[in-house]
Amino acid sequence: MITLYVSEHCSPCQQIKEIAKTLPGDQVRIVDIETEEGFNEFVKEVLDKGDGFVPTAFKDGQQCKISIKDEDTLEFDCPETKDPESPAS
Repeated sequence: MITLYVSEHCSPCQQIKEIAKTLPGDQVRIVDIETEEGFNEFVKEVLDKGDGFVPTAFKDGQQCKISIKDEDTLEFDCPETKDPESPAS
């Protein structure tokens, strides 16, 4: 699942948030960083890792690129999560 961090006072966030609301709930979780709970999560998951802008999206601890295709389609480009390699025999 992708976590999308947005703010009420961010113009690009509003368009992205409205499109994201149309996606199935198991694909994108929207977090408003202007709430205490949302801000605390944003600090832990984003700011503490050296990032700090919104809108931003993360999946499995990795930052995803966000693109708007057409006027009503979001595209998330997330790094592939690799399984840890098995130790050599």
